[in-house]
Amino acid sequence: VSQSRYEHKLLPSQIAAIWPSIKFAVVKADGIPEERRDRCLNALLNDLLSDRSQCFVRLSNEKQLQALAITNFIHDEITGNKSLVIRCLYSFQSAQQDEWKAGVDILKQFAKLKGCNKLVAYSRSQQVFELIEPLGFQESYRCYAIDI
Repeated sequence: VSQSRYEHKLLPSQIAAIWPSIKFAVVKADGIPEERRDRCLNALLNDLLSDRSQCFVRLSNEKQLQALAITNFIHDEITGNKSLVIRCLYSFQSAQQDEWKAGVDILKQFAKLKGCNKLVAYSRSQQVFELIEPLGFQESYRCYAIDI
C-alpha cells in the first residue's frame, strides 16, 4: 500500500472527472435506497458543481483515488455556530490512522478559513465512529429514525 501524498479539495470543475467514484462512495456510505438514488445524486451533483458542497480527496503518490469526503456548511441559528459537516466519508482502500488524521487536519484548516466553530461528522457506520473518535471527535447526540 503506497503512502498518500495528495489531500485536497476538488474545484467544481474537477467533479465530473471522478463523479462515478463519488456516486459509488455516497451510495455505499449513506445507504441511499434505489428509489431515491437519482434524486439524491442529482441534488448532490448540483451542490458540488455550485460549491454548496465540497469534495475532498486523498490520492496516492500514483494519483490513485484512496478516499473521499463530502462536506457542506450548516449554520445553527440558535447558537450562532457555523459548522463544516462531513456528510460522507469513504475509503476505497485501507489507510493508517495518521493518514486519516492528516485528512481531518485539512478539513479543520478549511473549516477555520471559512469561519466555522465546529467540524461535525454524520454517519451510520460504526467503522466511521471507531475511526474518528481517536482523532478527537466526541459524540454530541444520537439520532434515531423510523420509516413511515
